[in-house]
Amino acid sequence: MADTSGTGSRPRQSYNTSYQPMDINEILQDCLRCLEEYWIQLGLVFVIVAALAFAVLNARYSPVFRARITYAVSKTGNIDADTYVASRVSASIPVIANIPEFRQDMQDRMGTASASGGYSLTSQYEEIENLFTVTATAQDYKTANAALAAFESIFPGWAEQANGTLRMDVIDRYESGQTPSNPYSPWRMLAYGLLGGAAACAGLMFLYSYFTKTIRKESDMKRITDRICFSLIPQVDVKKRDKSTKNQLLLTNQRLDWTFTQSLLTAQTRIENQMAKNGAKVLLVTSTLPQEGKSMIAANLALAFARNHKKTVLLDGDFRNPTVAREFGLDHESQGLTDFFAGEAGVAQILQQKGDLALITSSTHRGGLSSLIKEDRMDRLTEALADRFDYVVLDSPPAHLFSDAAILAKYAQAVVYVVRSDMASENEIREGMSAFAAEDKLIGYIINRTAGNLSTYGRYGYYGKYGRYGSYGKYKHYIHLEEQEMNSEDSL
Repeated sequence: MADTSGTGSRPRQSYNTSYQPMDINEILQDCLRCLEEYWIQLGLVFVIVAALAFAVLNARYSPVFRARITYAVSKTGNIDADTYVASRVSASIPVIANIPEFRQDMQDRMGTASASGGYSLTSQYEEIENLFTVTATAQDYKTANAALAAFESIFPGWAEQANGTLRMDVIDRYESGQTPSNPYSPWRMLAYGLLGGAAACAGLMFLYSYFTKTIRKESDMKRITDRICFSLIPQVDVKKRDKSTKNQLLLTNQRLDWTFTQSLLTAQTRIENQMAKNGAKVLLVTSTLPQEGKSMIAANLALAFARNHKKTVLLDGDFRNPTVAREFGLDHESQGLTDFFAGEAGVAQILQQKGDLALITSSTHRGGLSSLIKEDRMDRLTEALADRFDYVVLDSPPAHLFSDAAILAKYAQAVVYVVRSDMASENEIREGMSAFAAEDKLIGYIINRTAGNLSTYGRYGYYGKYGRYGSYGKYKHYIHLEEQEMNSEDSL
């Protein structure tokens, strides 16, 4: 029953590879999410940067003392002309101050005060006035005052050499006191340090937002595909009352959170409507990476179909990490898909019943699916199941890591893609979807473990193997391995 013609009745899958930049609201949301997820690390960065900034500011602090004098320039008696002369005299001070002879004169006038530290001279011209102010700056008040006195004594002669005969009247004179212009304040240093720590954390959160290209909401998926979102499955926490780890996240568990249950039932209803429009009966459920919850969702979709009075069979096609037998409490020694492909069992022998739901299990297989599956037997199996059941739900390995999902998709008419919030990157999801998009079998996706106030419970990663998505933790090192290595006995 391999389907290579597509569904025909629905529009051709549009595969969008363009990237749209995030808006400011998305950036702010991502920054808040970063703060929520990495608040400990950000707190450490804040403390370290704030402490370093405080230490550096303290080490670099030096007191500044200033003394100043203001001159009024008179040369022609015309205010406009004198204003121009004042601006020229003011502009000439930095040049004159760097002349060696001038500096020597300053040193002679200052005497022993010149040996106590350096000084600097700056000038500021008052716009539209025949005034300018000279400021002497030093690291102690005695040097600043001595430099100002020496300048006042020798500058008029130097100014006449550069500008001709002129009159400079002192209209204001201020000597430095013992309090520096920049008094030391540990609180101000601390404030600057805290500001530096906050700026560092804000920068890290922005970089996280800018460079993180994972999927967190439906609008993110629109950058990848135009297929519909069937549901957003919230993060929930099972109220565990015993030590059992079975069925924790199955619809048969009456202690499941209401919003979690309704999200799954909503997904099943929308998927059923979509499949009915396309005349599809065999549904493949896959994801990009392990630990995204696709086996949990496949099992619950099958249960939801059965609850809706549809004859349904759940087929465990994940030979690398089979979960159906474990999660439904079936006998691990019973015959399953591997026995069927080996010709050791028929269709009737591998079917098991759990309430209203039929199940077909599998055992762990060390090689790739291509070395196990027999096309004629798979065709016979899917045809037999499609004749007997309203829906066949097929769980498969992650599509980005293994080719198994693409092989199994040949025998399905519809594919639902599971995306765990904030896990796989956009490029990984796009690559994982590519085979199903090319065959136009991707009917939509489900975003799993979405954050927000969708549930009165917390995360559902606490309880039991199912809460951790079975034993998929061993898949973590697969991402950097070649497929030949993935199929080895040691890797499994």
